[in-house]
Amino acid sequence: MTFPRTTPTPADPGQERLAWLALALVPGLGPRRLAALLSRFGSPAQILGAPADALADVDGISRTLARCVASPPLDRAREVLALAAARDQVLL
Repeated sequence: MTFPRTTPTPADPGQERLAWLALALVPGLGPRRLAALLSRFGSPAQILGAPADALADVDGISRTLARCVASPPLDRAREVLALAAARDQVLL
């Protein structure tokens, strides 16, 4: 199954920050795999919006990792951002 490459769209900076952090919290998603996903989907938010089948179609992304990326730890990412904001720290 082949999925077309999506075109990046302007995103809310807060949502992009949340998406970057959520992806950073996915176990096993290192810089090479993240770069492959960014190359295919264009932005962190679009990666998170992609179905697991589309993610698994990217070289180096296993079905297991694709399922993890498709269900990222958004709640944990929100907690980290809230904690940083409470401490007047800026992430990303």
